Amino acid sequence: MKTEMKDRIRSRRVQLDITQQTLAKRLGVSRVSVTKWENGTTKPDGENLHQLAMALQTSPEWILYGKGEEKTDD
Repeated sequence: MKTEMKDRIRSRRVQLDITQQTLAKRLGVSRVSVTKWENGTTKPDGENLHQLAMALQTSPEWILYGKGEEKTDD
């Protein structure tokens, strides 16, 4: 079963035990932005996508398409 981007973002955040507020602070965005990404209202783009991938320890490709590794080596 293929997951949607919103589900990958939320599940990875929960897996890492990060709150929406903490993630938003790390990215320099509002908690509402993270909520919108997780409910599918909007999608992260550009620098936000890159920063989100780093914060979730994964690749932008995994966030966008579910392809590749969920985790990246740090």
